[in-house]
Amino acid sequence: MKKSNIKYVIVLLLIGVLYLTFAVGSAEENVVESTNGTENNVSSTNTTSTIYNIGDTIQNKKYEITISSVNEAKKVGTTYLSSEPAEGGTYVCVDFSYKNISTEPMSSWDFPTIQLVDSNGTKYSADISATSYYATEKDPNRKVLSDLNPGITVKDNDVFEISINSYSQGEWFLLIDNKIKVKIK
Repeated sequence: MKKSNIKYVIVLLLIGVLYLTFAVGSAEENVVESTNGTENNVSSTNTTSTIYNIGDTIQNKKYEITISSVNEAKKVGTTYLSSEPAEGGTYVCVDFSYKNISTEPMSSWDFPTIQLVDSNGTKYSADISATSYYATEKDPNRKVLSDLNPGITVKDNDVFEISINSYSQGEWFLLIDNKIKVKIK
């Protein structure tokens, strides 16, 4: 790999680390509203009783978010910047968009955070490097260190590395801000 490509990868990884550091800090309680969704009894005390579907637009006090697609992949990235999961693993790629619906700029601390959750309630965090490589492929217009002004919508994505055997079994959900459940499988 050329030195210029290595520098690009390092910068991309640093941006990814900073993005996740700021995103994880968001802990404000928000009321959830939706344009869709189905009522279900959810045993977790941190989530609402509504389980949403891919394509639903979900709102809270600060933003509205839509999970546009969830795909499984054996490789993410481009020719020069790519990643493959470890042996026995697969990537779960999540594409989403969110819009600041408040009247104030939204700091990166308030951007939505997403985890992958299996039917047993086990939570999985995004793979920072795979997410960065996937971003080179998808070219999202996410905000990393700057605020999101009112009325602005950005596209973003996350990639999770999961055991192939685990992912093939049971139901799977996305958990947004540790409160909102979206059924993906």
